[in-house]
Amino acid sequence: MTPWAAFERPFFMVERWYHQVLPGGTEGDRLPLMTIDHARPIHIRLLLFARYAEVVGVEACDLVVSASATVADALAELRLRFPAASVLPTRPLCARNHSQVAMEDEVRDGDELALLPPLAGG
Repeated sequence: MTPWAAFERPFFMVERWYHQVLPGGTEGDRLPLMTIDHARPIHIRLLLFARYAEVVGVEACDLVVSASATVADALAELRLRFPAASVLPTRPLCARNHSQVAMEDEVRDGDELALLPPLAGG
C-alpha cells in the first residue's frame, strides 16, 4: 500500500455551509460562510511499545488520515498498512501527546499517538 492510498478512500469529502439567501435574492446569491475540507489529510506519528511493536514489526510509523479522523480511524489505518496489526486488541489503551485518550477522540495534524500494551509488575 502506498502512502497516498488514503486519498483514494471514499470517506474524504468537502462540506460547504452557506449564508441564508437575503430577501429578494436568488439561490445563486448564496455566499460561502465556511468551508470544511475533510479531504485535506493530516499526518500523525504512531508509536508501538513492547509486545505490540514485536507483533507489528515496527516501533513507530507515520500515518496519513483524514482531517476528521479519530483514534479508532488511525488504528484502522494501521491495520490496513500492517496486516500483522490485526491481532492487536480492538480497543487498546492509547495516549495522544502523552495524555490518555478514548477511541472516539479526534487526532490532529502532528499528533503523536502511542499504543500502550497491558503492563504487569511488582
